[in-house]
Amino acid sequence: MARKEGGIRDFFNSVRLTIVLLAAIALGALLGTIIPQQEAAEAVSSRLHPVLLSVFQAFQLFDVYHSAWFTLLLVLLAAKLIACSLNRFPAAWNFYGVWRSYGGLLRFFMRKYLPLFIDNLTCRLSMYVD
Repeated sequence: MARKEGGIRDFFNSVRLTIVLLAAIALGALLGTIIPQQEAAEAVSSRLHPVLLSVFQAFQLFDVYHSAWFTLLLVLLAAKLIACSLNRFPAAWNFYGVWRSYGGLLRFFMRKYLPLFIDNLTCRLSMYVD
């Protein structure tokens, strides 16, 4: 059965969306760094042309990090990360498996550190036996 193209799942799993979201967040952060924010914006706003001031206020550029559009970009990025993780989770679960991965780590540490721990423990206990 052919996979249906163009759904919401494909939209959130696209690499293009990631690039666009990261670029928009970077641009917003750059604007928030360059343009004075919150209290410092009051001094700058008195020197701006009224038309430019209304544009800045409409796009909430004097408080970028609390603006609705910047928050929406962050929420979209978080939703995209969740969607990508959920999309790849079943394959990762089948490939790695819980017991296989944790069992391998446990065997690795047991082989490497358990003999050192036992040697250290026997040295300490032998002081009390003699």
